[in-house]
Amino acid sequence: MQLPFKFYPKQPIAGDKLIISYNNGILLDGLEKNIYLKFGFGDEFIEGKVFESKMIKKNGEYLTVVPLLKSGFLFIAFKDNFRNTDDNNRTFYRIGVKSKE
Repeated sequence: MQLPFKFYPKQPIAGDKLIISYNNGILLDGLEKNIYLKFGFGDEFIEGKVFESKMIKKNGEYLTVVPLLKSGFLFIAFKDNFRNTDDNNRTFYRIGVKSKE
């Protein structure tokens, strides 16, 4: 399954700054819009602990940087200003974050 986003570094470690590029998702429909990253940290997704960041449009994709505060999982989803979401069928996408050793 191809993800609607890319991220770097590919094996993130707590303390890294993660670059996320939304470049292949359902929200990229050619309309002029804002796209936001919704994200949360932990071992499981908790709706009350979700943050939001406006992404920057550059060359047809949307970019943002997220500081990885701790190990576990980074849960992410995307939304636009028309209330459309790309959230992996309401389960959020997960990126594993390793601890510093």
